[in-house]
Amino acid sequence: MMFTKEEYQNRFQRIKDELKNYEHDAVIISNEDNIYWLSGFFGFATFRPLFLVVHKDIDEPFFITPKLEYEAALESTWISDISFYIEWKEKGAFLDIISLLKSKIEEKKLSFSKIFVETATMPAYLYNSLKQNFKGIEMDNDLILRKIRMIKSPEEIMIMRKVAQVVIAEVEAATKIARIGVEEWQISMAAQNAGYEKAAELLQNYPLMTPLFAGVQMLQSGSRSHIVHGRATTKKIQENDVIMMCFCEYAQFAGYRMGFTRQLIAGIPTPEFTDVFNIAKQSHDAALTQIKPGVTGAELDIIARKVIVEAGYGEYITHRTGRGVGASYVEGPEVKEGDAIALQPGMIITVEPGIYVPGVGGARIEDTVLITENGYEILTKFPDELKRI
Repeated sequence: MMFTKEEYQNRFQRIKDELKNYEHDAVIISNEDNIYWLSGFFGFATFRPLFLVVHKDIDEPFFITPKLEYEAALESTWISDISFYIEWKEKGAFLDIISLLKSKIEEKKLSFSKIFVETATMPAYLYNSLKQNFKGIEMDNDLILRKIRMIKSPEEIMIMRKVAQVVIAEVEAATKIARIGVEEWQISMAAQNAGYEKAAELLQNYPLMTPLFAGVQMLQSGSRSHIVHGRATTKKIQENDVIMMCFCEYAQFAGYRMGFTRQLIAGIPTPEFTDVFNIAKQSHDAALTQIKPGVTGAELDIIARKVIVEAGYGEYITHRTGRGVGASYVEGPEVKEGDAIALQPGMIITVEPGIYVPGVGGARIEDTVLITENGYEILTKFPDELKRI
């Protein structure tokens, strides 16, 4: 396990405390990021559902998996009560997760009259089946776990610092190989391999956690650099190309993620792009310098967008200023209009305002930031100028 058993038990207790605050019996956790956060299970269930059940009257959650994930769950989690269902008829076995859940509740003699389920990510068929079998099912939409996960523990912050080491290794490798004539995918592959190597170095004492990660880097150059989520292709870097490198799908370590974007120029930028880049940097810096406990995501978003709008590029804003990150790509709080959650020490957010002008190029500097008692700490410490290659 990447975290101590005490860490997991503390997370479990925090969920139980929230259940009591909401006067609910239990929450059925089905979101894979939330399951990993609470259990340490890092499997590959695909379309087969998993249930991790936290009940206010038990001392440990119980976990239901498909049989093909059972051994992995036994190996990777702190939880002792793990059951599995199968996909064929067999005497004494359960054919589906709902019937097994009913059996576990009866076995433990648990009250099950007011139950939260994670409808934000749960398939409709599964939600409907729960509603048909249990009277007390209520929509949660990630209410409890999102709230609890906003503030990172010291152990989580330590992991996020290691994510930063991985992504810095990636950007250094990408910058080293990026040249005129090199294809976009080759830059992306160099970054990925560097990330694997750094992650493997950091995981030498954790043989059950893979250093590999899924994802395709968002990298685009030249006439495609204004596309926010473009993927690396076989396009060759040409003279004076802007290269946008977003590492959000590569910035991974031990199930945790962060946001990070940097840019290169293969020659000399046009005056138009230089202006766009400078305004994007001013927007980023303006928001960054105002980060401290008590400020809301909405207030930071206003600060960042104001710089861009007053420079005449308001119509080229295509996304919010930032988001919370951790065991998910997007967590709370978010740095966007309407998010009134006040920042607190231990929260980790991205700052990523961008400007995307067709025919000119896209510009974005993205950093991941830890909220501290007196302000903030940039975790993704790497030069943010437009680097010429």
